Amino acid sequence: MSGNRILVGAAAALLTVGLGACGTGGANSAGGTGAVPQAPQRMTPIDTPQAQPQPQQQQQGAPAPADEDSAEAPAPESAEQPEDDAQPSPRDTTCEVGELELSLRYQGSGAGSQHQALVFTNSGDRTCEVQGFPGVSYVAGSDGHQVGAAAFRTGSKGAAISLAPGQRASAPLELTNVDNYDAATCEPTPAKGLRVYPPHSYDSVFVPMSDAQGCAAEDIPGHQLTVKTLERGVPTGP
Repeated sequence: MSGNRILVGAAAALLTVGLGACGTGGANSAGGTGAVPQAPQRMTPIDTPQAQPQPQQQQQGAPAPADEDSAEAPAPESAEQPEDDAQPSPRDTTCEVGELELSLRYQGSGAGSQHQALVFTNSGDRTCEVQGFPGVSYVAGSDGHQVGAAAFRTGSKGAAISLAPGQRASAPLELTNVDNYDAATCEPTPAKGLRVYPPHSYDSVFVPMSDAQGCAAEDIPGHQLTVKTLERGVPTGP
């Protein structure tokens, strides 16, 4: 009888040791290295956006922030000004087309060219200025169409010339004789005169000529018209 008790006690002891071994193996099965597992950390769900702190509203009467970007811009000045403060804009001193009378003064001929002075007379009632190169071209027909290339500008731009009413300035103009060119190359065309654009002007003046001819073809050797900058006064004739 006592032998049976010993066997039952031994079996119970073996059963207890086996259960303890199973518990220890379960703790090591997570990592397989015997390391102590860390306590779980609280995680924020990925789809849940983090709440952003809302800026506090500025209390009424509180000073504006010192940041330049956040400072309020000064109120714009009123576009309306008292009549006494309004200043008239100065009038442009450039001579207008309506204030100029244009003409040609013959200066002589030589080397297959004719030399003229293109004269600008101040016919207005105020002093004004001219400066630089006029635009010059031959014109023909009842519609005043241009004949060939416009005048080639040579030399440097001169200084501004002040013209009182009645005073004059002139630009040297050279007109090449079309007989210098092959007719097939030049395509000689009778011209009624010159279309002249005063410097700094989009309006032109017609200057009539008699027996004038120009080359309708633009691709010719040299230049059929050559003009220089305006200079004070008018040179004497030949």
